[in-house]
Amino acid sequence: MKPAAIVLCSWHLWAGVASDAPRGSAPGDLPLYSRDDGKFACRTDAQAAAASEASPERLMPASVINDDFCDCPDDGSDEPGTSACDLGRFYCHNAGSTPQMI
Repeated sequence: MKPAAIVLCSWHLWAGVASDAPRGSAPGDLPLYSRDDGKFACRTDAQAAAASEASPERLMPASVINDDFCDCPDDGSDEPGTSACDLGRFYCHNAGSTPQMI
């Protein structure tokens, strides 16, 4: 049922809502997708690195985001706009209503 929910919420993107964040990503996750070096770290790796004041051990090219292959099986953060990860979640803006993760 997750793919159907993504389709239902995707109309919002078509309606002209501009964003620099990848499709399906929550506003609070923007730092994951906006590194200055063009790299991406899975949410769990980025959080562990931040807690130890270090750089993430595993950095990937930003091209892994929403490429329909799950590179972050622990949290699904590389696939916010696809159903590739079992633990992935899609952020639906729900224009005119309450945003939610589905």
